[in-house]
Amino acid sequence: MGLLEADDVSYAALEVEALSLVHPWPDDDAAFAHLEFVANSFHSRGYPLLLVSATIEDDNYLRRVLDSLPPGDVFFVRLEAPPELLRERLMQREPPDWVGLPRLLDAAGEVALSNASLPGVDLVLSTVDADEREVAAAIRDAIAA
Repeated sequence: MGLLEADDVSYAALEVEALSLVHPWPDDDAAFAHLEFVANSFHSRGYPLLLVSATIEDDNYLRRVLDSLPPGDVFFVRLEAPPELLRERLMQREPPDWVGLPRLLDAAGEVALSNASLPGVDLVLSTVDADEREVAAAIRDAIAA
């Protein structure tokens, strides 16, 4: 059971990149249009907490994510790991014959570097030696503080 469910917290969650699984990739305009629609749908249904995950590539992408969300409080968490670890995790997660894997592996270094300079970050967490429950607990505790 997840930490939020264990605490009986009402929430909705989504991943920006999953909102535009298209070929040819990418179609950021579709992703942001879908994000706006889905986020507003959850908001209008009364979910007080919306967890949004996204691979933020630069300031412009971050701005577009934030602009797609309903007005309200944003708590921006940046998860960090060295590029080598990101590549290792991608190779474990994605099918080895997936056509998009080389592009993702090549981008891991750029994403790690560009994320380090993103504005407006409320919390930075290293995921090097932390498992998912530890990361989730740290985010939950920071939001509650």
